[in-house]
Amino acid sequence: MEKVKRKKSSKIKIKTPDLSDALITQLMVIDRSVLSGMTREFKFHPTRKWRFDLAWVDHRLAVECDGGQRSNSTGGKHNSEDDYEKINAANILGWKVLRYQGGIIIKNPHKIYEDILEVLNG
Repeated sequence: MEKVKRKKSSKIKIKTPDLSDALITQLMVIDRSVLSGMTREFKFHPTRKWRFDLAWVDHRLAVECDGGQRSNSTGGKHNSEDDYEKINAANILGWKVLRYQGGIIIKNPHKIYEDILEVLNG
């Protein structure tokens, strides 16, 4: 009797939603006008490849969304030494950086909206 080889079952990979996409969607529902002048994945540093998730360049405001696709079992990219270096470099260059964990992005986008407005109108 001949053995039948079974194919290994392929696992379905579910892509974790990008939190910056989720935030943009939430902001569009709250007040689309806040997105005016916003840039995604803005490279802010002259020599490093660092990028902000969302940036209002004219106001030197950046929003970083911690978690989502960038997370890993050790705390995610946004908790690395490189991220602290990135945020410090941004501050030195005159940027205001707002950072949010995935939970607040999903549960309380109004708070983020208010913070963004405070900086934009400040």
